[in-house]
Amino acid sequence: MNTTKKTYYFLFIFIINSFLLYSFSKQDSLTHLFEQTPRIEKDDFIKALLIVYELSDSGYYNSADQLGKTLLKEAKENQILPRQALSYYLLGYNAKKENNYETAIAYYKKNLVVEEKLENKNRTALTYSNLSSIYYDLSNYAEALSYQKKSLSLKMELNNHTGIAVSLGIIGNILSDQNQDKESMDYFRRSFNLSLKLEDSLNVSNVLVSIGQL
Repeated sequence: MNTTKKTYYFLFIFIINSFLLYSFSKQDSLTHLFEQTPRIEKDDFIKALLIVYELSDSGYYNSADQLGKTLLKEAKENQILPRQALSYYLLGYNAKKENNYETAIAYYKKNLVVEEKLENKNRTALTYSNLSSIYYDLSNYAEALSYQKKSLSLKMELNNHTGIAVSLGIIGNILSDQNQDKESMDYFRRSFNLSLKLEDSLNVSNVLVSIGQL
């Protein structure tokens, strides 16, 4: 294990344990330690990203937000667009976990701007789908449908058949919630048939549950 890897390994253990064992007042020093750890190589950045995701998933949203902003600032200063995109996505993810929908939307839209510059269709499709999910939770079905259709369109360009099946099912759910049962059934049928062909039992099950609720 080289010096950089050792640094990140012990930093990860230290941060996670410290957040579990110490009071909130200790977190500023942890943020400072995180900021002082170099992230020159791509692998180092990804490891740091995973640390912040772990904090977010563990419910430490404020700390995840602070450290995510540290990564974003660093990416901007070094003019590394892929890292900027991943940092915006992380901040959107964390805000969504905290049910801070407007902030999540803002970060995801900033992520889209960078992903489109990078012509990263896979990640753009993912962000479109996440925005659709947020708007769905907000009962803004028009925006939810619009973003999910954008996601579907990109997945079709990429021949991502599993993703296509999932998006078709989601669109079916959005339409179903607007009592557009005939149109939603068409999307459910397309999703079901494709999922059967792909032997995707999870999506088959999800679609059958959705159809049962019509």
